[in-house]
Amino acid sequence: TDYTTGDATVTGNTLNSTILVNGASNRAAGTLNTTPFSSTTAGQVSVDYAPAGAGVAAIGGVTIGNAQIAAGVDSSAQVTDSNIALVNTMTVPGSSGAPVTVTGNTANADDTVNRGDNRFVAAEGGAVSYTGSVGVVNGQANLGGSTTATASDTAIGAELDGTAYTGGLSVSGNTLGASAQGNDAAAVDANGNLVRGNVISFGQGINVTGPTGTANLAMSFGSITGTTATVGTADASLALLSSQGNQGGSITGAIQDSRIGADVASLNGGTLTANADHSTVSAGGNNAINLISADSAAFDASVAAGNQQANDSTAISAAATDVTVGVQTGHVSATSTATVADSSIDASISGNSAQTIVDVSGSNFTAGPASPVSADGGIGSDVSLDAGTAGIAVGNLQANFGAGIVDSASVENANLGVLFDYSRTNYGGVEGNSRNDTIATVTGNALSATAGGNSASTAINASGTVGTLTASLVSGQYDANDIQAT
Repeated sequence: TDYTTGDATVTGNTLNSTILVNGASNRAAGTLNTTPFSSTTAGQVSVDYAPAGAGVAAIGGVTIGNAQIAAGVDSSAQVTDSNIALVNTMTVPGSSGAPVTVTGNTANADDTVNRGDNRFVAAEGGAVSYTGSVGVVNGQANLGGSTTATASDTAIGAELDGTAYTGGLSVSGNTLGASAQGNDAAAVDANGNLVRGNVISFGQGINVTGPTGTANLAMSFGSITGTTATVGTADASLALLSSQGNQGGSITGAIQDSRIGADVASLNGGTLTANADHSTVSAGGNNAINLISADSAAFDASVAAGNQQANDSTAISAAATDVTVGVQTGHVSATSTATVADSSIDASISGNSAQTIVDVSGSNFTAGPASPVSADGGIGSDVSLDAGTAGIAVGNLQANFGAGIVDSASVENANLGVLFDYSRTNYGGVEGNSRNDTIATVTGNALSATAGGNSASTAINASGTVGTLTASLVSGQYDANDIQAT
């Protein structure tokens, strides 16, 4: 395009490359009618990953189950040799003052193997009681495949060549991303509302009575030795168990040879701005949100919630290489400004990440007998956790292991800021000259590489006026991998 007047806007464009190998959304949601629900079936959920496969089971008045297995699946999402940009090459060198805006554009590669959403949600709709059990189980296994998300040779921005620019050019609010994930059962929106997860929820005012007075929760990883299965069991009136695992293969995110920003041949009193532009690459093994909640006048039920995650001989990596976010110009022939603010280049990895929360209340509150509780965990030939017997039993078990495995996040040869290149052809001033009164501002920006093996938030929030409660909470994390961030 060859122009010197008017204005140009590049806004709200999206380039996406998305792969989802297995996806499931299982929900039982609505209002309880005027006839109270009643069932005497005890709740139990379980998972069993044997060398030959995997299985889940759920028993209860209402059950929701998800079993996803990807065996030896290689997948790759790519955005490559792509541009969301204004390119203006003047055939006759001269001056241009036309304003240019590039904002709200996205180029993203996303590769996820297993994604699940499993929810029981009951709202008060005339009935005031629920008598029975609920079982929710999530089982996800990624076995031996290569999972890759790549953005390469891709640009978002504007390039003005053959001109001494006198106008205002803004590149703001743009995103360049690549994300690779093994197993996913977690997402919230910008307001913190749950979008995806494993949930048992009773709305305000519903009285909950369960057929089982005590809860049991036990989980273990036997695959450290390669001889036994990975198993987990939760027994309770309200029973929830999420089990996710990657075995072998690799999970890789990469952004390379790409940029967000503006490139102008020469400035002649013009303004260049890059603001809130982000290049983000990530890779993760397992991610889950597990929630059991009730806000009752009367609560008399046992509760078990377990989270189980493992990466066995799975290499996880995210790299941002030769990535630029910012503005660039050649000669400056009049007082000009160049600003890069609140922008970032980020690479991050996570082996296992989870939130497991039980939040229940009732004026009359009973969860288990008023007796001692025992809980234990250990690392030997396997990694195991037993939350014991209680009214409320909550547990988290996470592990990363495998001989010689390195999990890494890296940012290399990255540029974030303002570049003046006086070796370029000058279209607006004296060759080789720069002005001391030109203002360059670089502020509020971040270059980051972060790496984590296991991360968990595990909690019990229980309240009542009268009644009894026994509770057990156990969290175990094991990491034998080399975790690096550079």
